[in-house]
Amino acid sequence: MERIWLLGRRAPIPIYGIQPAIDQARRCFDTYNTSTWQGLPERDWHEVPYEPGALVLENDRWRVRAWPVVHPVPTVGLRFEHLPTGRVIAYSCDTEPTDAVVELGRNADILVHEATGEGPGHTSPEDAARQALGPEPDGCCWSTCRPGSPTRTSSRPAGTLPRPSWAKSWAATTSDQGAATGRGGAGVRSSSIPIRYVPSAAASEFRYGCGQSSR
Repeated sequence: MERIWLLGRRAPIPIYGIQPAIDQARRCFDTYNTSTWQGLPERDWHEVPYEPGALVLENDRWRVRAWPVVHPVPTVGLRFEHLPTGRVIAYSCDTEPTDAVVELGRNADILVHEATGEGPGHTSPEDAARQALGPEPDGCCWSTCRPGSPTRTSSRPAGTLPRPSWAKSWAATTSDQGAATGRGGAGVRSSSIPIRYVPSAAASEFRYGCGQSSR
């Protein structure tokens, strides 16, 4: 919100989120004394129901829906539908493997799935690939992989994941994987959907407002 204000916005800022996320955002914002921030836009808070398929917003261009996912704090994944073109991007947010991601990502053009690694509230790259087989998106991106994590590059041999009839190839790649593997950045190749790694810094744009962060 501070950055938007500094960039010159003066119109009210609509903010959408589940109640725990809105409460945390309010607490963070109230930490600062903003009384001297001349022209600071009003905040227009919109609570999103914490339920599958909840409508976040809809206008003549976009429809955004949310699904609760599995994380230590209340968190939702998001489905962005571009109404003029019918294109869809789905984002898992931080989550363990869950059927909710299958639903929000169904027939999406791109599914952005976190791949932090196995553990409470998170998903490994291999499990993220398996999750993508359910909704059958045209492509899948991994986000929030831990730097240096051994799970960044799948060691599973080709052919050990199911091959759906519609799929052509799975090319799991990371931007710095080549240096780590000596394969020039080429990932393991199996048979499913195109998959690409998204650095955490880039993925952070998706993350804001998706849930109550634990970090």
